[in-house]
Amino acid sequence: MTGRSGLRVIAAFKFAKAIGLIAAGFGALRLLDPDRAAWAQDWLEELAVEHHVGGIIAGHALDLLNFGESPHFGRLAVVAFAFAVLFVVEGVGLALARRWAEYLTVVVGISFLPVEVIALSREVTLARGGAFLVNLAVVWYLIGQLRARPPIPTDVQ
Repeated sequence: MTGRSGLRVIAAFKFAKAIGLIAAGFGALRLLDPDRAAWAQDWLEELAVEHHVGGIIAGHALDLLNFGESPHFGRLAVVAFAFAVLFVVEGVGLALARRWAEYLTVVVGISFLPVEVIALSREVTLARGGAFLVNLAVVWYLIGQLRARPPIPTDVQ
């Protein structure tokens, strides 16, 4: 994979994450409405009773919904939107093959690695392991790209 096409693949991944976070942010905002939160809680309780695997996921979601009367959903929405903005900035910079975006993505990616290791140490799941491996691969690839190109000259005359 050439350097530019690799950057485009990572940019597309960043855009997909941003879209997911925007959807999650709007979902969290909708759950601030007590009627919607009650509907979601009823639906998840029904899912938990009917399906074992879905019940495990529904149980975790129900734990989240128990905070429906507090400002947690508002905070969750703000955090989701903030990370979405960060991922869009990274994605645009990478799509345009900007060196600053590569550095930004490396710094952000490295900053997530300890959090992902802690999450994996608590419980190993396919999603957590996959997130860790993808993040590690992106950081590794971008560091290789940055090292392969000569530094920008500072004494341009």
